[in-house]
Amino acid sequence: MSITGKWVRSWQTKGSDYVQYNLIVEVKNVGTGWAEIGNGDWTLYAKDESVLDTGNFSYAFPRYLAPGKTGYLADSGLSDEFKLKEVGRLDADGSYDTIDADEVVVLKTSKIKNKRDSYDGSWSTTGVVSNPTGEDIDSVHVGAFYLDSKGRPLGFSYTNLVDNLRAGKGKGFETLGDTPAIKSGAVAKTVVYASPSY
Repeated sequence: MSITGKWVRSWQTKGSDYVQYNLIVEVKNVGTGWAEIGNGDWTLYAKDESVLDTGNFSYAFPRYLAPGKTGYLADSGLSDEFKLKEVGRLDADGSYDTIDADEVVVLKTSKIKNKRDSYDGSWSTTGVVSNPTGEDIDSVHVGAFYLDSKGRPLGFSYTNLVDNLRAGKGKGFETLGDTPAIKSGAVAKTVVYASPSY
C-alpha cells in the first residue's frame, strides 16, 4: 500500500472559538492481491512545524482495496488550542493486511445525491447501500468524499448508522459529520464507499 496524497481541510465557523478540520489521506494498493486497510496514525503540524494535534484515523474507506485501486484514510476533529492561521501540513502513515479474495465483502452504493447546507455550506450525501452477498451484515459504515476537478478531496462525510443489512437487500443511508463550506460548483465528483464494520 502506498500513500499518494495528504490533505488538511480546516475552517472556523463564524462566532466559534473552535478550529475544525478534515484529515484525508489517499492510499493505493500497489500489490497484486486484495488488502484490508488498517487505521494508521496522523500528526497535524503548524506552519512553524510545531505539533498541533495527533491521533489515529477513525475511518478507512473502503475497508477492502483491490489491486491497483485507491481509497482513503479519514478523520475529523476540532480544537480551541490553536488558531486557524496556524494550521500547516498533515503527516500520516497507514497499515494493511493481505486478505484472500474469498474473504472480501464488497458492498454497492447507488442513488447518490448530495445536499449542501444553506446555513454553513457543509455537505452530506444520501443513497442506497446494497449487500450482494449471501450473508447478513450487522453494521455498515459509509463514507462520501467530495473531489474537485483535479481529484483532490475538498472534504468528507460519514455514517456508522446502517444496521442489519440483509443478504441481497439494500438500505438507505445519509452521511453526517462536519465538512468545510464547499461551494456547489467546486465538487466535480463524489466518491462513496460502504464497508462492513467489524
